[in-house]
Amino acid sequence: MPDVIQMLIDCDAGNDDAEAIAIALTQPDVEVVGITCVNGNTNVDNVCRNVLRLLKVYDREEIPVFKGCATALVHNIKTDGVHGSDGFGDVPELVIPDMSRLKAEHAVNAIVRIVNQHPGQVSLVTLGPLTNVAMAMRIDPELPKKLKDLTIMGGNLNAKGNFTPCGEFNFSMDPEAAHIVLNSIESPATIVTSDVCEEHPLTQSWLDKRLAVGTEKANFLTSISKSLKSFFSETFGGKGQNCPYLSWDSLAMISRIRSDAVLESEGLYATVELDGKLTRAQMIIDWRGSLGKHANVNIVKKLDINIIQDMMLESVK
Repeated sequence: MPDVIQMLIDCDAGNDDAEAIAIALTQPDVEVVGITCVNGNTNVDNVCRNVLRLLKVYDREEIPVFKGCATALVHNIKTDGVHGSDGFGDVPELVIPDMSRLKAEHAVNAIVRIVNQHPGQVSLVTLGPLTNVAMAMRIDPELPKKLKDLTIMGGNLNAKGNFTPCGEFNFSMDPEAAHIVLNSIESPATIVTSDVCEEHPLTQSWLDKRLAVGTEKANFLTSISKSLKSFFSETFGGKGQNCPYLSWDSLAMISRIRSDAVLESEGLYATVELDGKLTRAQMIIDWRGSLGKHANVNIVKKLDINIIQDMMLESVK
């Protein structure tokens, strides 16, 4: 029997965050020890509300939720709103959360406390901008050594941005935080980038299968994804069965839970550009080792799409 993964999730819930968290909640070998919220796909108050809505649907309201940073470390950037103004497709009447369950402790302090209480045991999975994590690593510089492992959804491999010309969304929302985290970790963190996610799209027929499950979970995740589906239709030009659907955060989550889902990866050194006029927030990868630095990221390059589809479908049954 595999060891239980004690998982701490940092997110900016968005509906792909919801799909990723749903996977973690329904895996028997994953224990979610806490969920921390950060400004990103929507403001941090909406993120907290969205996480509590999801936990109510999944009957997991005992999991502690913590409110974190409301702005980036230096320059606050307005989100693009592709997940709707509230991050969950603007369908708030679906589920009304119990906001009294939100913990008083700040998310940054919670990250430091939880990791120090369980040194070498906590798997941290980050699904949004890295503001909370960077702050935690500044408060406790030894924090990276105390994590069991770190999985990041963010960055890009080919200077192809999905938010700025060269920047991926999570890194672009707080480039300084991404820079701090990548330059603080000592053992390679697994990273799933936006361009790799785009190479592993779901299909409309798969979305139809999820809706056909007919559970409250399936109906909820389908409802909150409608605005994102419209965005994909406009961005990729496909309609109906030809329109791809991306769940970026789910791929990062699955990469941590199922090692057999990762078909190809490579350990390299990566950092984040902060000063470029057009390249700010771009993840810079030392492909040829010219900087002489040890690998700090294990870059996922290829995933098993069948495992992805099966795990996402299982999460709504």
